[in-house]
Amino acid sequence: MVYYAGGFLFLVMPGLGMVRGGAAGMVRTFGWIPGPVDYLQVLGALCMSGALLALLAAPMVRGMMTLTLRIGLRRLSVGGLVLLGILIAVSSGWPGIRVAVVAAGIGLIPPLFGTRRMNALGVLLIPLGCRLSGVDGRVAEWLGLL
Repeated sequence: MVYYAGGFLFLVMPGLGMVRGGAAGMVRTFGWIPGPVDYLQVLGALCMSGALLALLAAPMVRGMMTLTLRIGLRRLSVGGLVLLGILIAVSSGWPGIRVAVVAAGIGLIPPLFGTRRMNALGVLLIPLGCRLSGVDGRVAEWLGLL
C-alpha cells in the first residue's frame, strides 16, 4: 500500500502543477491540474481498493485453487483461451483476431526457443521506433526489403 501511495504521490505532485509519469501526463491534456483535495480523494480510493483487495485475496485464491483441482488446469486454460477468443472476435472481428494471432506468435518465441522476453520485446519496439522516428523507409531499403 505504501508503495502505491508513494508512486501516486510522485505521479501527481499536488499543488506543484507538474506531473510525473505517462498516465498523469495524459490526464493533464484534459486541463485537470491536480490539487491537494484531488490527491486526497484519489489516495482515499486507493486505500479503499487496497483494503478490499486484502479482504478478497484469500477467498479468491482458495476459490481458484478449488476450481483448478475440480476442473483441471488444462481445461481451465483452454476455457479461458476460448472465452478470450470469443471476446476478441465479438469486440473487434477479423482484424482483432489477426492481431491476437500475431501477438500470440511473438509471445510464444521465448518459451519455444528458450530466449528472454526482452529479446521478443525488441521484435516489437525496434520496428515501432523506426516507424515513429520516420526512418522506416531507409531501414527497409538498407535491409533489402524494398
